[in-house]
Amino acid sequence: AVACLGRLAAVRVNSWERSVVTAANKTKNPARDAANATAANAAVRRASTLVGLIAAGSSPERPEDVRRASATALAASALLSRLPPAPGGQSRTKDPETNEVKFHDDPSAGPALGEPVLRAWIVAFELLEDEDEDVRAVVASAVTSRRVWGKLGKSGVSRDASTEECLRVAFAAVATRLARWPPYERYLLLTCRGPPVDADRLRQSIEDVGVVRRLFDREADNHHAESLLLAQLAARAIARTDAVRVSVLEAELAKALDGVEAATAALAGVSGESSPGESPPGESPRTPIRWEGGATNHEVAFGPFCRAALGAWALATALTASGCHESHTPGSEKKGKVSDRARSLDETLRTVGLAPMANRAWVNARRALIGPKDWRVLEDETPGSKDLEKAGGAYARVGPCFLLE
Repeated sequence: AVACLGRLAAVRVNSWERSVVTAANKTKNPARDAANATAANAAVRRASTLVGLIAAGSSPERPEDVRRASATALAASALLSRLPPAPGGQSRTKDPETNEVKFHDDPSAGPALGEPVLRAWIVAFELLEDEDEDVRAVVASAVTSRRVWGKLGKSGVSRDASTEECLRVAFAAVATRLARWPPYERYLLLTCRGPPVDADRLRQSIEDVGVVRRLFDREADNHHAESLLLAQLAARAIARTDAVRVSVLEAELAKALDGVEAATAALAGVSGESSPGESPPGESPRTPIRWEGGATNHEVAFGPFCRAALGAWALATALTASGCHESHTPGSEKKGKVSDRARSLDETLRTVGLAPMANRAWVNARRALIGPKDWRVLEDETPGSKDLEKAGGAYARVGPCFLLE
């Protein structure tokens, strides 16, 4: 039944799109416009319902045959082929005399069917990380098909690529088609830096790391998926493509730094050396870390900290490319400039004792936020301080998107 949904959608997707396009072309008849708008809303709801059913069937906890059926439905639905030919945040007009097509920034533009198309691609990205090889193969075939991309070219994906390569190239290709479209911007930002970091909750999770696992703790439903892969793909799309508007980058950088500060506060609340209750005067009591190599050697602390730092790196890198390297980000005037906040974070993190990979995540973010020149000046101002880059050793060349290198 799930697999049949895709074929049903393929039959109706053209009429759904026509309804939306018709509604966008206003007439002088209010009653007709209202009827067209009602039909368009109904079309989008049907597309959204279909994608919701496919997404529900593709969850990792679903049986393998259900996930495969969902992948088949997605491939047959034709929704993946409904990307706009130009970036989602641009509208297109044609000169009636020269027939020249011109592009204009327009955040309200995007796929005709809107967010259901984005949701379909999100499901495709997740299924390309499915534990079952057959499920991945179905989706890989769909995202490399001529039905999606037309004649294969720079925006297409080679059909003989591995499923992981399909994921990487398809993610980048979609980023060029949906660039600067607000719903896609929100997806990129959330995928890159993850949910907001709650310092108290993260600290409690770190403190629980040393507690013996219960016998019946639930294991991951999908052992194949790499939790940081999509985050790094999103970060690279933000940093290397014009995928997010500058005004959004400036506002989101403040939030990214908030996340790093919250994660840092949680890490500063625990210690690998002090005993319970021992802490410097004026500071809250620290809890000893019960994990070899420190808290950031464990996924509970490494994941939130790494993604927060990754988001800061991506946003700062994109802002630098846009010519807005250093500024007061909106709403952050009371906290100071970006570089001042980064230096304050760096001073705190030097006392925390980051594990090598977490250290590299911060070093990469710090370079994007402060710049290597400012960092060298800072070293001269504090003689005898430990050089975090040299301490990286074999990790010194690890980049922010190390899974893609």
